[in-house]
Amino acid sequence: MTALIIVRHAHHQVGQADGHGPWHDQGLSPLGRAQAEALRARLAGGGVPRADLLISSTLRRARETAAVIAPALGLPVTADPDLDECRNDDGTQDPATFQAYWDAVPEHERGFRRFAPGCETVVEFNARLHTALHRLVDQHAGRTLLLVAHGGTVEASFQFFFGFGLAAQARAYPAARNTALTHWRQARPGGPWALECFNDDRHLPPAGA
Repeated sequence: MTALIIVRHAHHQVGQADGHGPWHDQGLSPLGRAQAEALRARLAGGGVPRADLLISSTLRRARETAAVIAPALGLPVTADPDLDECRNDDGTQDPATFQAYWDAVPEHERGFRRFAPGCETVVEFNARLHTALHRLVDQHAGRTLLLVAHGGTVEASFQFFFGFGLAAQARAYPAARNTALTHWRQARPGGPWALECFNDDRHLPPAGA
């Protein structure tokens, strides 16, 4: 059996260095560290399929989440840049300005719009993620992989395994929560993939608690 468990990174902070320069990932917030520690405790206690490999996006929020949970698995963290979130922002705009720009683009154009010079489109991002998922499950058939990545990775996995296109994503998408598990399983080589769970964050306190 091959299993793929995708964890969205814990809550993180975005800001500028000393209030100047590009906006960038500043790593996990105190809330995010608590979320990652709760996931670590859950992984250490069992109830989640034991991972054979721990693979992380190269972005700071994912790397820090992976570093927190790694001791529970007894595995080193392997960084894979192909799991990085969509590279469509060069950091020159604050998050609110970028979001306003995104919202102003017609829905049918968003997949093809290059939001900053040299950055990738949503179509290019999905092609990269689909290729990465195919590579990982092909190279590690029969093993259980735990990927620490991003909400976009979870969305791309639904497209990859179910065959959804961008039109379907425009109508509805899987909104992954921080440190929630998405578990895919293939019982036999070449067989269909089953979605075992999505947004499993029972290790976190209920919202508002």
